[in-house]
Amino acid sequence: MNLPKPEPRHGLPQPLSILLKVGASGILLYFVVSKINVSEAAQRIAQAQHSSLLVALFVGLAIPEVLALRWWTLARPVISLGDAFAFTWIGLFYGLILPGGVSGDIAKGSIMALRDARVRQASFPASILTDRIVGFTLMLF
Repeated sequence: MNLPKPEPRHGLPQPLSILLKVGASGILLYFVVSKINVSEAAQRIAQAQHSSLLVALFVGLAIPEVLALRWWTLARPVISLGDAFAFTWIGLFYGLILPGGVSGDIAKGSIMALRDARVRQASFPASILTDRIVGFTLMLF
């Protein structure tokens, strides 16, 4: 007996998906900002040296890009450079929000595996683990 093949699911309709993402982001941002004394933070920023703020901004934006390049070098056959940049930022975000040191890596690997069947091979998780080991080794030096 031949059963009909089920229709592939394509997820939520795009407007609903975007609405859920924006809503989840808003809730997370509210949770983070509600724990911060905004007026005290603004006062401290106003009193800080502008050169120090510029250096902090540059370093804060440059480090994730360097991390993305390092991971892309390890996983180049499997992912594109654009995906490496995007999913490094996603991993950093989840690493800040979720508890645990590797939660961001698990999140970026899981999201990529759900999105793209090409990364569902042993070399992809190995690239994430190797990236972690390289980062730890560099930190020791």
